[in-house]
This record gives sequence, C-alpha cells and structure tokens, in this order.
Amino acid sequence: MGSLLTVASILALMAYWWDSARAHEATLLRCRQVCAEMGVQFLDQTVALRRLSVGRNARGAIVLHRWYSFDFSPNGHDRHPGLAHLRGHAVEFVRLEMPEGPVIVTTDRLHLVH
Repeated sequence: MGSLLTVASILALMAYWWDSARAHEATLLRCRQVCAEMGVQFLDQTVALRRLSVGRNARGAIVLHRWYSFDFSPNGHDRHPGLAHLRGHAVEFVRLEMPEGPVIVTTDRLHLVH
C-alpha cells in the first residue's frame, strides 16, 4: 500500500510539473506578443510565478489560477512591471503598468485604466 501511495505521489508531482511548464510557456508567449503589439521591450525574456490558487474556469471546471510577473521598458531605459493572469492554460489578461497609467490587454480587447 505504501509503494502505491509513493507512485501516485510521484505521478501527481510529474503531472503538476508538466502542467506548470505548459502554463509558463503559454504566458511567456502571450507576454512577448503583448509587448510587441504595444511597442515596448520585453525585458529579461522571462516571466515569474507570483501566485497560485484554485478556482473555476468559464465552464465551471476546477482549474489552477496563476499570476505571473514580468518587466518591460517603454523606452529602453526605464523598467516597469507587468502582470499576466491565467485561468487553467488560458491567459485571461496581461496588465502593463505604463507611465501614463495601467493598460490591460485581454484576449479580445485593450483596456486603458485611469
């Protein structure tokens, strides 16, 4: 019984690692795209997991919610923070803290927050 629990634990950890790697890659790609669309430089070419929680997706299924942070520069000199939110593997939004005010890019539109 103990070895079965060990194998199940190892498989669960491997599944989480695989799922996390897929989510990280999806976030990285979307943040690069948003920065290119906004005409800003995506710094360090990476995103970092900041928060992880459990919630529901649009269909009501239980999924992981992940918040990733990254840095960008609108002019090549200043460093500004960005945030991306995933629900499951879908990037719901990317938020850029621009000098003029926050900009939120969702899958279907751009939102200027003042």
